[in-house]
Amino acid sequence: MSDRQPNTLRNLFRPPPAGFLPLALLVILWLVAISHYPHLPDELPSRFEPWGVPVAWAPKNPAYFVLPATATLIYLTLGLVAFAGANQPIVDGKTLRGDAAKVVGRMIRRYLFFMRTALLAWLLNIEFRLTQIAYGNIESLGWDSYLVAGLLGVYMVVGAVLLLRSSRRWLARQQAEAPSELIRES
Repeated sequence: MSDRQPNTLRNLFRPPPAGFLPLALLVILWLVAISHYPHLPDELPSRFEPWGVPVAWAPKNPAYFVLPATATLIYLTLGLVAFAGANQPIVDGKTLRGDAAKVVGRMIRRYLFFMRTALLAWLLNIEFRLTQIAYGNIESLGWDSYLVAGLLGVYMVVGAVLLLRSSRRWLARQQAEAPSELIRES
């Protein structure tokens, strides 16, 4: 028999080992911003109505790079959280060990991988749409930008709740096995 894992739905959502996708999105975001900046008109949209139509315009300035800078901050912050949380998972003030730590660490890395990827893709979309509005090609950010933001919020909350519940189950399992380990050692 081969050691290859079966194609299950769970395996379809596993991030690639290198986790290159968020970094690729971040690089593309910076490339879009840097390549379009010299060609943008002198006035850029600066404020929007709730449905995405620009209501104020401001002179072109380096503030145009706020979205790529924010994306970089998100990328680095979530990367540090993934590194710290996955290497030494702590649930309800207790440090996980052994299999529990491995499984919960893997879940944390996956959750944060998808969060980083989704947030960076959304910010790339917004940056692209802002440049298109500035060029006059489109008139608003579009309803789908808000839909994606809402879905990201739902995913963030639901994913965090499910991650916490699963982590607590692994903590309970670890605590249940702890007395048997003490009995065997004595």
